[in-house]
Amino acid sequence: MSLCIKYKPDFTIILDANLSEIRRYWSIRGYGDPQVKYILFQRDFLNRLVEVLYDEKEHTMKFNASSTPAINVAERVLPLLR
Repeated sequence: MSLCIKYKPDFTIILDANLSEIRRYWSIRGYGDPQVKYILFQRDFLNRLVEVLYDEKEHTMKFNASSTPAINVAERVLPLLR
């Protein structure tokens, strides 16, 4: 967090998914039980990080990537990076 504040990124993209989708994905991949407390902590941390880094929300993009193929995620994110 301190490095992000010192070297503030120009833009932040946060990909999120609902917990049922994360559980389904982890069971398909054989990762075992998802660490729900960690996922919720990470989600809260990222939301707070965005609040600390940016006064305006125009430098942040959050979207739900549940059941979204990687190519669709890339198609949405790449134009923002140009």
